[in-house]
Amino acid sequence: VDEQLARAAALTTLHEWQKCVILLLDEMHIKENLIYEKHSGSLIGFTNLGDVNNHLISFERKVDHTSLDDVPLAKSMMTFMVRGLFTTLQFPYSQFPCANVSGELLFDPFWEAVYRLERCGFKVLGATFDGASVNRRLAKLHGSSKEAVHKVPNPYATDKRDLLFFSDPPHLIKTTRNCWASKCRDLWCNGKQISWRHLHSLYH
Repeated sequence: VDEQLARAAALTTLHEWQKCVILLLDEMHIKENLIYEKHSGSLIGFTNLGDVNNHLISFERKVDHTSLDDVPLAKSMMTFMVRGLFTTLQFPYSQFPCANVSGELLFDPFWEAVYRLERCGFKVLGATFDGASVNRRLAKLHGSSKEAVHKVPNPYATDKRDLLFFSDPPHLIKTTRNCWASKCRDLWCNGKQISWRHLHSLYH
């Protein structure tokens, strides 16, 4: 995968500033199903979050006295995508089929992706994701207080760079719209009500 990414980015021809990338995290819901892969002889559709996390999940199932034969089918696909900051690079880097993903389970695959990208020669400046609780938890795991974590030292950067966490702007706009349009929310700013009716009156 790293070699494919390097070729797609034409890495050897890039200037240093063109090697700056962002890691995008997104969870997509999929239909539970099993598919037989005739070339490998394997069944595709079971959860797979990497060797370390698979062992941890297996250990939890043993502690809970859950049958190890009852492997859950994946309900969603956690995808890591590499996006160039100053280039047109868009590369689906890795996918993890999962059932109940958590911030703790994402921690190891996330930093492994950062390590591999830095080793290839890219400069990972940040990670962006939507406001799902899983992603917020991943960011909070990097801090010791209740405050939001916006940046952490990148341990794999040779030039002592920080890695920034920020929400995906389209999802922030979508969340704002949903809160604005919701009949169950009462929004106020500086003592003045924010109502969907105000927006409606601008267009009618």
